[in-house]
Amino acid sequence: MEYEAGEFGRQHPNFHPPTWGVAMLAVTTIAFVLLAMSLEYTIRLIMVNLAIIESPSATVVKVYEPLISEGKENEAIHVEIEETVVVPEKPITNSIRRTMRHLTSVGGFTARWRGLGLFLLYVAVLGVVHLIFSTFSVRRSHRFNLLNFAADMIGSLAASRIHCAWTHATISTSTKRFRDRVVSRSQWKQLLLPTALLVFLQEASFSAIVLSGRGSYELSRTYTSPAGRTLPFLIPLVVALALWLFVLVPAHVVLIRKEASLLPAEDETIVPFDRTFGNRVVPGLTILSLRDAWKSFGGDAWRRVVVLHVKFFAIVLVVFVVYTQVLLAEFWAIMGDALPTWLCSAKARLHTLVL
Repeated sequence: MEYEAGEFGRQHPNFHPPTWGVAMLAVTTIAFVLLAMSLEYTIRLIMVNLAIIESPSATVVKVYEPLISEGKENEAIHVEIEETVVVPEKPITNSIRRTMRHLTSVGGFTARWRGLGLFLLYVAVLGVVHLIFSTFSVRRSHRFNLLNFAADMIGSLAASRIHCAWTHATISTSTKRFRDRVVSRSQWKQLLLPTALLVFLQEASFSAIVLSGRGSYELSRTYTSPAGRTLPFLIPLVVALALWLFVLVPAHVVLIRKEASLLPAEDETIVPFDRTFGNRVVPGLTILSLRDAWKSFGGDAWRRVVVLHVKFFAIVLVVFVVYTQVLLAEFWAIMGDALPTWLCSAKARLHTLVL
């Protein structure tokens, strides 16, 4: 290992990692990336879809009282009385562990990735549409932003039948093929409005977050106090959380429940699902409106959806922390005592680039 004078007044190693070290780092990174993607698909997509459609259920418990007969031998006979006790059951999606056990009991170990092929097809269609529109884009211009919005809108509308089929695959126990899951053209028309609304709100929310970040940055240049320096990070974060909680989550819920209303009658759902949406529609006869799709979504279900997202981000954070620790251990195994010097040099270089 050769050492040369660093430009920051300290020595750092001119280190060339061995091939086995690079391979080990690459395998570790790929493994953690796949783990994070698997967690996102299972928790943030499948479990959230199940939480969105799950309807509260209750168990009716019949009460029996003993009746003593007046014979030579007193015999206790259990007689049912008219009163019953209704005990509400805890929703399956109230717990990640319980939902995972229920998923695997329904479809086996691979049920946690059910509908993955349809999801990849949906993402591929969106990618192709974006690729086509990117040939006409001019970066650093309003035209580029408008083309991005047009690509999102057109791609989402064109692939809405695929998205609906994916939703049905994640919430039902059936194992139909793709062509058997695709909804009819008349049903596809019902998906256009909620899909367009979700895309529009996503783009509008992103623009609002960017504008709030720019505005807070200008304020931070005026106020040089420590509190003023936190504005560029605090204000966009608060705006993003508020928009996600009160705008994007409701729009996503409306779309998923609208798609769930198109589920064929012969398909059973993984979790209890009220197909009448609180007696607002007659399955097979009337159409679920967007307003009823949201009004039939209770506050407890909304809380479960939000909590699932919070748990997912907490799990991903833990996975990231573990990944960084494993990565540092592998760097130490590869570089040995040269690691502290290399880290100091990298920190100095980063500090110079930022300043």
